[in-house]
Amino acid sequence: MSVTETHSRVLNSITAAASFLAASQDRAGFWRDYLLPPGRAEAWTTAYVGCALHRAAEYAGLAQTTLRHAADALVAIQRPEGWGYNRKTACDADSTSWVLRFLALVRAEGISGADLLAPYLAPTGRARSFKSVRQFGRWGMEHDEVTPVAGLALLAEHRDELVSRLRGAVLNA
Repeated sequence: MSVTETHSRVLNSITAAASFLAASQDRAGFWRDYLLPPGRAEAWTTAYVGCALHRAAEYAGLAQTTLRHAADALVAIQRPEGWGYNRKTACDADSTSWVLRFLALVRAEGISGADLLAPYLAPTGRARSFKSVRQFGRWGMEHDEVTPVAGLALLAEHRDELVSRLRGAVLNA
């Protein structure tokens, strides 16, 4: 298979995947998944899919209204502490970080990631999923998989001093 044929197949795959995801967005603007006891995920999944579609849009010709609808839905469910798995669960650093990354991509204004993420950052520079060990057990402890996502959210906001602290914590871990 030639490079041109491979390129064409890859573009067709990206377009098909983006079309499928765009068609899976609900009327409220969310992509929901993972039916678990606390309900379906909405903020995390919407932001994660939104980030992927934003990147795919340059190849797939995806309508920007799809991304804007998702951004508006996420802004509408923001709480003072950020976002959680869904509106019924506590806010967490992972969901909040993904939403901030997505909103930075679609140029939503007026949300300070540093203010929202600061309570989740430990003195070591690592991020906790939740603010309280007492309330959330191990999920309130520092997590190596959440720290880079928080760092990327802050990087989109050009918060170099916080990004540097998080980067150092990841490298030390």
